[in-house]
Amino acid sequence: MWFLPMLFWCFIATFILMKIKIREEVKLLLLFALSVFSSLPLPFQLGSMCYYLLFFYLGSYIWNNKNKIIDKFASAKYLIIGWIVFLILFISLTLFREKIQVIGSVAIYEKY
Repeated sequence: MWFLPMLFWCFIATFILMKIKIREEVKLLLLFALSVFSSLPLPFQLGSMCYYLLFFYLGSYIWNNKNKIIDKFASAKYLIIGWIVFLILFISLTLFREKIQVIGSVAIYEKY
């Protein structure tokens, strides 16, 4: 059930991000930075939301612009490249986040 509050916050944040009038590249860089620093212990699953918001927003953006994206990138080459980039990004961020959480929990354990 941990994912329900996280999904709620992802929907809220994505709605707000879609309304903000800044370039998509800037939004993605901010979301990437937010994802990197998502191991902070925040209440109401906001820490998990910070991590998954990048992927949630990308999925929402792709769905909303699917016709333009299909017209521009409708080839097996781009599909394979997209999946590889997604997997590398997801795996590397997950490993980084877990490493930060382990370091944080060791520091808390040594404190007490």
